[in-house]
Parts: sequence; structure tokens; C-alpha cells
Amino acid sequence: MNWDEIRAMLRDAHEERLEEAHLAAVRARVLGRLHRKRRVWWPVWAGVGAAAGILAVMLFVARTQQPAIPNAVGRIAAVQAPTAGPLPEARGSSPSQERKRVIRRQRPVPPSPEPAEPLLVKLITDDPNVVIYWIADAKGD
Repeated sequence: MNWDEIRAMLRDAHEERLEEAHLAAVRARVLGRLHRKRRVWWPVWAGVGAAAGILAVMLFVARTQQPAIPNAVGRIAAVQAPTAGPLPEARGSSPSQERKRVIRRQRPVPPSPEPAEPLLVKLITDDPNVVIYWIADAKGD
């Protein structure tokens, strides 16, 4: 068999007409599968809405609450300055307008590491007149 015969055989097979009953059966199966695969999306949208609602409530609560202690590294909670006697009566002042003193702790500075001695490697070659010294410092160079 050569290529021309194979092409002629394929051309003849391609020109055959299919029966209408076969096409109708395939069409009915495809349409049946398409109608069965209809998905219900309301549970998905309900979950998205619930998550958005919870997030909105969390953001609202976070914005309306005052933090009891400032959350900062190296700081202690703000403390009101001590007074010697009774406070004078102030009109129109609120606790947030009073002056507060912030106590800051200083962190101890770690001692600087002692510089390590460089590593000295002596490479001896076959030639007695050639000796290689390799010096490596602590940085890894």
C-alpha cells in the first residue's frame, strides 16, 4: 500500500454520510448531559455574603475599641504622672486630654563579638619551591 491508496481510502471514508438516527442519538445524549450539569450557586453566594458580613463586624469592632495598652516594641503602658495632691477641677477636660508620661525601657546592647582570628591554610604542592597560603576571614571571603 502506498500513500496515494491510503489517502483515497480515507477520502472515501470521509465522504460517507451518517444516518440521521445516529446523529439524533448523539445530539440527545449531549443535550441530556448539559441539562444535568446545571449547578446551584446560591450556597456559594450565601457563604461569600456571610464571610463579608463577619469581616465587616470585625473591622467595626476593631475600629471602635480603644486599646488598653499601646502595642509597641520596647514601650510600657502609658502611665499618668503622679500628683502631689488633689487634682484641680478642670472644666471641659477629658481623660484623653490629660498629659501622660511614657516610660521607655532601654534594651541592653549586646556586646560586639570579638573579631575571630583568620583561618590560615597551608597548601603544599609537589614542587618544594611552591607553597600556597590561603587566609580566610570570619566573613567567609
